[in-house]
Amino acid sequence: MPLPESIPAITIGLPCSGRPAYLRAALEHFALQSEQGFRIILSENPSEANAIAPLAAEFAARGLNIHYRRHTEDIGMVANFMSVLHDADTEFFMWAADDDLRHPEALKTLLGRLVQYPEAGLAACSVEVINAAGTTIDFHGGFSRFTELHNPADGVLRFMAEPELGGKANLIYGLFRTGPLRIAIEAIGGGFPECWGPDLVVLASFLSRFRVVADDRALLRKRTRNDRVTPLGKRYPQDFGWPAAEFPAFRAAMLAALPDDPVRTEAARILDARQRHLGGIGLVRRTVLKATGFSTAPALALKPEDMWT
Repeated sequence: MPLPESIPAITIGLPCSGRPAYLRAALEHFALQSEQGFRIILSENPSEANAIAPLAAEFAARGLNIHYRRHTEDIGMVANFMSVLHDADTEFFMWAADDDLRHPEALKTLLGRLVQYPEAGLAACSVEVINAAGTTIDFHGGFSRFTELHNPADGVLRFMAEPELGGKANLIYGLFRTGPLRIAIEAIGGGFPECWGPDLVVLASFLSRFRVVADDRALLRKRTRNDRVTPLGKRYPQDFGWPAAEFPAFRAAMLAALPDDPVRTEAARILDARQRHLGGIGLVRRTVLKATGFSTAPALALKPEDMWT
């Protein structure tokens, strides 16, 4: 499918591999967006499913601005994520997973935040976590906690200090200014690093250089690929982090992502303190919680103001 002659303001980079039923739901939600100044680059890694091309053609016929391509061989998930960014030539860019759902006001809201705050490079929203059946099982909210800080160094240090279980990696699915995102990725070698948590490294590079704005409404439903019906146990979320064996490579990548030595020094202190905790009292506590059946939490009770409405 040829690209349209007039390029809109936003590119949605949507890498996929099979799973047409989930992809259909994702595209339906993009078709319902109140902000229609966007195009979708749908980039398929080859799979046994042959329904992706017809699905793209169907939505294009319905008026969705969609450009579909299928790689001749499986280039892997990370390379496919980078490929859609490489082809983006719009001012704004958003990654989308092929099984996630966007609220009809998501693009309009996040674009409005970036227009309101031209100094910001990323607009993010809160996230409902849904299971394979579409039931809400968790909530990652309050990314505005990264916006009240006066400089990027404060933001990236807070980011590194937070437990991964709080959902901070979901910032990667916000709306970026394309130029700043490319600068942040170029600073770490031009792509996602080959380590555990490469999305966290990209975000660390970005947050150390650019500011974030947020709308704390849940405008994204992020799907897990299992049938879990309750959240993970968050009594001690600081006990959950990177695998111990992966820490050296992850630590090196995170520190290399930062632009100056003073920030690197403080970041190294934070990461090392977290690692000592994970291997000490955190390990003991996780073992006890698992043995006593408390590694999961009760079913989620969201406040009305948090829910996708």
